[in-house]
Amino acid sequence: MKHLIRVCIALLLLLPGVTPAHEVRPALLLIQQQASHHYDLMWKVPTRGDTRLNLNVVLPPNCQTQGAISNMAVDDALIQRWTSSCADGLRGNRIRIQNLPQSLTDVVVHYASISGKTHTYRLTGEQAEIHINDGSANIYTASAYFGLGIEHILMGYDHVLFVILLTLIAASIRSLLWAVSVFTLAHSMTLIATTLNWVALPVGPVEACIALSVVLLAVKACQPRIDSTQLTRWLIVTCVCFGLLHGFGFAAALVEIGLPTQSRPAALFLFNLGVEIGQLAVVSIIVVLRMLYVHVFNAVDNRHRLVVPYFVGGLACFWFFDRVHSLILN
Repeated sequence: MKHLIRVCIALLLLLPGVTPAHEVRPALLLIQQQASHHYDLMWKVPTRGDTRLNLNVVLPPNCQTQGAISNMAVDDALIQRWTSSCADGLRGNRIRIQNLPQSLTDVVVHYASISGKTHTYRLTGEQAEIHINDGSANIYTASAYFGLGIEHILMGYDHVLFVILLTLIAASIRSLLWAVSVFTLAHSMTLIATTLNWVALPVGPVEACIALSVVLLAVKACQPRIDSTQLTRWLIVTCVCFGLLHGFGFAAALVEIGLPTQSRPAALFLFNLGVEIGQLAVVSIIVVLRMLYVHVFNAVDNRHRLVVPYFVGGLACFWFFDRVHSLILN
């Protein structure tokens, strides 16, 4: 425990510029068709401090902005609203996000036609433009939310580190499967409940508690091994409690981008499926690395097994204090 505290202090002194573990929030573009050629647009782009990401919406040449563009800062984002008139409409045309290939975020686009149909698209650095086409709406929606789920777990470093620590603590593959299964069930429950507005918790304190959960798990990973049955029971109880907590974190980005009106259950299922597949990929990789790690280092020095939990715990300490500091300032 004293070694973990030393690591925490070192990280706090030496890593003031470490990026927080928040996954990069996607930008959001809402397009509401009001008439055959008129559209209301809302552009929500993430900010860092007083600086917003240099992402801009590029509409087709046949579109002209009507009136002024309003700007409003909300939490860690800038929201812009305006109205555009597009000769011949947007259907069949392309919308591009300028500078998206140079960024580390994605863009979710909700396009609501005058008929009431909502299309959801996901833009990435590899595909920075969309072609508005009613016929492909379901395909785009499926790929958008599934991809966001995978990205959410892989880019949410605190979630990934929690899963990594589970693989280090579990006494066997069976124990690990039980732990991951109950963790999945627990965070799926709060993900669904939060997204459907059944429950709600403020994001800031939740993210601070998530970082603290990683610290507590790192402390457990540093302790001497106990009876495997007792350890499995401890893991299951811990994963239920912390899984419920992490579910609120998983829901944060999904609540921000919203769910399509016509396919809310499908989009929620696909997002959660993406999260689980990303999680299983992480577990599979770490299990293999752990087997290699044990084979190489156990014969040399058993203290090597503490390197990962010390580092992860120290980093999570930094994230915890950083997030608490942000809550106090806000």
